[in-house]
Formats: sequence, C-alpha cells, structure tokens
Amino acid sequence: MLMASLMTQDDLAVMVENEEGEYVLKGGSIMLAGFWRLKDKLNLPLTAIHTTGDVPKYNEKLKSGMDKFFMRLTTDKPVVRNNYFLQTDDDVAWSFSIGDEANDVVGWYTAENAKTIDQLYYRSERQSVRRLPLTDY
Repeated sequence: MLMASLMTQDDLAVMVENEEGEYVLKGGSIMLAGFWRLKDKLNLPLTAIHTTGDVPKYNEKLKSGMDKFFMRLTTDKPVVRNNYFLQTDDDVAWSFSIGDEANDVVGWYTAENAKTIDQLYYRSERQSVRRLPLTDY
C-alpha cells in the first residue's frame, strides 16, 4: 500500500468482500478525505462506512444502488464516477469546520452552520473503482 500510495496522487482504498457478501474496507492511503479518517472506517462494511458518517439519505436512496454497483463490477471494466457535496470551509485535506482532526468525535453532524453564502464551498471528487482478480496471495 505504501509503494502504491507513493506512485499515485490519488486516494486508495481496498475493499474486500466478506462471507456475507459485504464489502469491507481493509486498507488504504487516504490523503484528501475531507470529512473522515481511515482509522475510523477501517474494517467497516460499505454500509457502515456511510451510515457512521451520516451520509444524507444513504439508506433510503443510495444503499441499494451502491450494493448492486459493487456486485456487478468486473475485473475487465473499471468505472469512473463523480460525486459532490458542500462544505463550509475551503480546506481540502480536512474540513476544519467539523472540528479538529484530533478530536474523538467528528463528522457532518459536528460541522458549523454556514452563516453566509461565502462560507459554502462546492467539492467535487472523481472516483475510479476497479475489481481486482482473485489471487492465492
């Protein structure tokens, strides 16, 4: 993981399918997460990663589609997707509007409310997702 992270400017996250068919975060190199810390999400299944982060409407609107998306991934067809959200400061690596990264409890729910339009920043992310072939290693 260290070597891969030194050779790319992208965040890297490794998800492994468990016996129940859930995808679990098993490793990564996350430099620009904005609102979350790898140590808080490591070994959580995809759903818990999003629900512990209070992603708005995850269970109602996103969960089913994301589960199907991961199940349908094939090793020969990487996928690129874009997502976006608003944050109340212009820090890319860590949004300090939710609190200090060293705090035990941080998340969307700890963010300060914007008082003016000048405090709203549009953040867009491009994600590439690829299923790797199974190996014996």
